[in-house]
Amino acid sequence: MNHLKVILWVLFWFVFKPIFAHQDIYAIENYGNVKVKISSYSFDLEEVNRSFIIAQLVQKLSIQLNNKDSIYLDFDHSYMSECKSAYFLSYGINNQNLNVDDDKNISFEKAIRSNTIILKSISYSFDEKSILKLIEFAILNKNYINTTQRVCAYKSEYYNYNIVSLDTNETKTVLFNESSLLQKEILSKIIERPNQNFKSGISYKFENGNFYLFNRNSLGKDSSFMYLKNIYLMKEVVKIKNTQIVAVFESDTVFYFVNRNVKTNQLFVSKKYILKHCEYKEPIHVSKFKRNTLKVSTNFFHNFCTKVDYIYFYEKDELVLVDNK
Repeated sequence: MNHLKVILWVLFWFVFKPIFAHQDIYAIENYGNVKVKISSYSFDLEEVNRSFIIAQLVQKLSIQLNNKDSIYLDFDHSYMSECKSAYFLSYGINNQNLNVDDDKNISFEKAIRSNTIILKSISYSFDEKSILKLIEFAILNKNYINTTQRVCAYKSEYYNYNIVSLDTNETKTVLFNESSLLQKEILSKIIERPNQNFKSGISYKFENGNFYLFNRNSLGKDSSFMYLKNIYLMKEVVKIKNTQIVAVFESDTVFYFVNRNVKTNQLFVSKKYILKHCEYKEPIHVSKFKRNTLKVSTNFFHNFCTKVDYIYFYEKDELVLVDNK
């Protein structure tokens, strides 16, 4: 009987255990006195590039305010499910690696790092307006933050931190305020998707919270063809002979395929495709499947994991869903 219990338990564990295990990637970039670090699922997710765009906006804000201090943006991408964004603002304090279980003996003196504004954000989708509000407040109120910040506990389904921060009620008040004229001016600046190797093809420019997709020809001339309020993922999945196909996800459920003729530079944008919504799921994977077919896949997490593949057929100027299994 005991052996039977063990066998049943092992079978239950293999069938119903959470099978999603993943080591996050880290990306770090420097823009003048601004350093940004983001942890996420994959470099394919566009929140990584969005964090770099935000860092460039913050640098422009810092210059306009004649700020000489360093600014450190520490972004945790909560990619498994949508969450309420959390912000922690400090000055002169290094928040890295503060864990609830091992930081009981940490003192402010040990953690001090002078002349640095630190903003930690935990979010499913980072918001440039909110970041600029908090950074402008921090630049103008460094001494106040330095004298009032304290250790704040933050717990959620995926995070468990003790973070040195200005009182979070005060950060909420800052976020509730209207954007300043300077912030609006900074948001109107055009910033191209970070990619040093990009020469021609499909990309986008960020301006005033929108993402303007464009097609760049071999002479460097850009032609805009659509704009989106958000880009979750943008990935080239096919480039053979004269065909380039890029998957553009507006969210984790809404996406388009852009089919570009490399020789003539002509574009075909597919209809809007909508995937099933699930509160918890692994980020989307897009790849070439077989000849003339593309695969969009993900894992849904409920009481157990369900693998879902969407197969699309493409030929000339048509992209059609032919199978869903």
